Amino acid sequence: MLFIIWRQICGFESALVVAQDVSDPLAEDTNLEEQREEFGFVLHDQANVLLHLFYLAIDTRVILLSTAVTPGDNTLQLTIADHGSLVFLVLLGAAFALDDDKIVGGYECQPYSKPWQASLNSGYHFCGGSLINENWVVSAAHCYKSRVEVRLGEHHIALSEGNEQFITSDKVIRHPNYDSWTIDSDIMLIKLSKPATLNQYVQPVSLPSGCAPAGTMCTVSGWGNTMSSTADSNKLQCVEVPILSDSACHNSYPGMITDTMFCAGYLEGGKDSCQGDSGGPVVCNGELQGIVSWGYGCAQKDNPGVYGKVCVFSQWIADILSNN
Repeated sequence: MLFIIWRQICGFESALVVAQDVSDPLAEDTNLEEQREEFGFVLHDQANVLLHLFYLAIDTRVILLSTAVTPGDNTLQLTIADHGSLVFLVLLGAAFALDDDKIVGGYECQPYSKPWQASLNSGYHFCGGSLINENWVVSAAHCYKSRVEVRLGEHHIALSEGNEQFITSDKVIRHPNYDSWTIDSDIMLIKLSKPATLNQYVQPVSLPSGCAPAGTMCTVSGWGNTMSSTADSNKLQCVEVPILSDSACHNSYPGMITDTMFCAGYLEGGKDSCQGDSGGPVVCNGELQGIVSWGYGCAQKDNPGVYGKVCVFSQWIADILSNN
């Protein structure tokens, strides 16, 4: 039996998928952890729908929530581990706002002007990332998959332009304090299975020397959800947004902003990063200050984008790189 619990959290609609007859709790089953997607993103009433898998200590396990939603379809596919059967969760009345699945109010980036930009791929582009040295990519923890192909040197994501490097992951490490319910500490590091070849198309971005103040202008880049994209949004998109004050951020999302987050954008709306841009870079004065994380809808009034605050993770990043 499957239960669906809808709840308003983190400024967007979220759904808990609760499977009865589940054997071991997920936290005690590392093999299961390696096999499943933690959650996927679809659109519901023009807001992110965050789907968590919740596990009870009984007999059968839901191990996969597919993020591969067919454009125009309002169905999510789940696989039941012990039976191998398929269950379809229908989002009744869901409005898939396909035109919002990309950066809003931006423009096509100058080709290869963001040589640190990475695409995380598992048969399709699902998140962005940033190359921080020849061996490591940083992304959002909510983009976690145990195995991923990192694509570097991309501009037109649907074409082979001769500059791409496709490198599989060796390790994917989420921050230990990451909370999939509050989206706190939304950062992960991906170690590449071989070093990237650095050239004019592939270069790392600098990590922050300090936290950028409110008012700093930053560039967000990404391809969005290419399964519902237009020809133009297959090309890397950019948008410039200012970092907002802590007070403006907290006023937009009362009780939801932690010390590992900041807001950027325009309170009047019109410019924002959106679904599929998740995990991608927010670069301010040549430094990686942010990771695309979450928000309510796309470019909506009084709902700016919320980003992982890279400067507060400097020591954690340094420790992971030195120990792995």
